[in-house]
Amino acid sequence: MNCDKCKPRQDTAEEVERAEKERIKRGCHEPSTIPQFADEKTGEVFYRCPISIVTNESWEIIGLLNFIEAGLLPYSGGVLEQPAYLFSRLKCAMALKNEYIGEKEKKMSVNTNKKVKKW
Repeated sequence: MNCDKCKPRQDTAEEVERAEKERIKRGCHEPSTIPQFADEKTGEVFYRCPISIVTNESWEIIGLLNFIEAGLLPYSGGVLEQPAYLFSRLKCAMALKNEYIGEKEKKMSVNTNKKVKKW
């Protein structure tokens, strides 16, 4: 899931038009006519690009999460001087990230533990 296919690769009218058609098809600006993403846990189907659903505040929290993990706090002072709302959102983002990483690791371990049929 990234925006590479929906961005013009060259600065030509044809490429800009191709990219806009791709955005329409993938539901970047408004819902698409075909499903774009399904949540494996809930089975919920989304007709929008998953990235377009994320709010600006969520992107900011995701960006801050990278700084926090590197040991940099967004506000001067120590941990106790950081706003409570920020840590409640960061706590949620960290939990989601850890859940995502755990699921990926689980899938990888299942794939690596498969027996290979030998000839």
